[in-house]
Amino acid sequence: MNNRFVKYLFVLLISLPVFGWAQTDFEAFKNKRRADFKAFVEERDKDFADFVKKRWEEMAIMEAQKRILTPKPEVIPKFVEIPGAVPKPVELVKAPKIVPLVLPKEPVLPEVPKIKEPSNLKKPVEKFVSSDFSYFGDEVHWSVLPLPKIKWGSSEAEVSEAWMTLSSWNEVAEPLNLLDKEIHERNLNDWGVYQMIVKMSEKLTSNEDGQRVVTVFLANKMGYKAKLARSQNHLISLVSVEEKVYDHTYLKIEGEKYYIFEPKNRYSNEIYSYPGNYSEKSRPLSLLMVKPLVMGGYLKNRDIDFNYKGRHYSFSFPYNPKFTSFLDEIPPVDIEYYFAQTVPEETAKEMDKALKPILAEMTQEEAVGFLLHMTQVGFKYETDQEQFGREKYFYPVEILAYPYADCEDRSVFYSWMIRRYLGLEIVGLDYPGHISTAVNIDLDGDYFLIDGKKFVACDPTYINAGPGMTQPPYKNESANIIWIK
Repeated sequence: MNNRFVKYLFVLLISLPVFGWAQTDFEAFKNKRRADFKAFVEERDKDFADFVKKRWEEMAIMEAQKRILTPKPEVIPKFVEIPGAVPKPVELVKAPKIVPLVLPKEPVLPEVPKIKEPSNLKKPVEKFVSSDFSYFGDEVHWSVLPLPKIKWGSSEAEVSEAWMTLSSWNEVAEPLNLLDKEIHERNLNDWGVYQMIVKMSEKLTSNEDGQRVVTVFLANKMGYKAKLARSQNHLISLVSVEEKVYDHTYLKIEGEKYYIFEPKNRYSNEIYSYPGNYSEKSRPLSLLMVKPLVMGGYLKNRDIDFNYKGRHYSFSFPYNPKFTSFLDEIPPVDIEYYFAQTVPEETAKEMDKALKPILAEMTQEEAVGFLLHMTQVGFKYETDQEQFGREKYFYPVEILAYPYADCEDRSVFYSWMIRRYLGLEIVGLDYPGHISTAVNIDLDGDYFLIDGKKFVACDPTYINAGPGMTQPPYKNESANIIWIK
């Protein structure tokens, strides 16, 4: 399948309504455009429709990968100072394998192919149908012409016929136009784009098999590696993901993982699909966010109260529940990706107002200890199993949205504050059953030597323990080092 059709297709697919166009001109425009499509039904779509018409193969379903977890303590330790006792600082042990943070060199927003409009093209007045939909609680306004009449079904022949009809749909540019707008207004990442495609497909047809066909069709147009599969006479969608995903079953097709993000009652262990991809240039979608999504609506506040060195502190930090709902739907990945993320500006700005004046009166060393203590006592502790019945890592802002936080949630949040407010290097420490941090600062106490630099242990889960103090069970344990870029 060649790629030459792409630019040509997007020149054709333009339908922006204006007013004052004669009906005869409009009919002529539509007839010409239909003729253009008849003469140029996408070569790739025709080839692809012919390909999926062939008998699908039964694929082996792979069991969801699980994180290797050591049980976490149900009660976290508190440091109790013993008068006259002076703890002896120790150089802590690094694991032989240091875990790097592997991220794309320059993460960018997804790109929608540009639609170049001929300057002399007249635009018709057409009756678009309001197809507004909810996107994690945010209302997205969208008007589009209905899909052509399509006989949906799960057989190879029905999928092939539906694909051909979609490929000649005059308004196929409209979903891409909306995605282009939303990507730039909301900072949508690949996962955000895919979730919006799913919502758009649900508005375009109420047929559940049809929704899967439209989802994969639009995802392929966006350049993603997505496939259709059949199980229990239902269609399901499969998606290739750049990162290693946990807790989701997948198919391995030609050596590549295609994950199933579908209700479990929609598929069984017997699944049929096809090899190959829609395009040789298709790519896996990424779960990494360039920036936090921009969501509208009201903000909630999380109150944090604590005492530190004889003074009481009280803060109220805002967060957007729509954004945290979006974060909760992102498939689970390795811990380093959570360390790499930031918080939305609406949260960061209010935290800046509250924290910067206080930190400005402190030395850097004092500020490291203040932020550490705030993280230790500002949030109640409970394991993920107790709170959610499953393991769930928080993105930095999520700690504000839930009543409890365990060790990795506190470490991710503390790491973000150290980088934002003090500009210091910080690494994650991955122990069996525990996540902590170490800060590149010259303080007394337990430390790591990493690339000739001193990183002092700072454990956000060791209540009342200052910088340089390690929980006793981990003093002699080796830790994998998580680099945070």
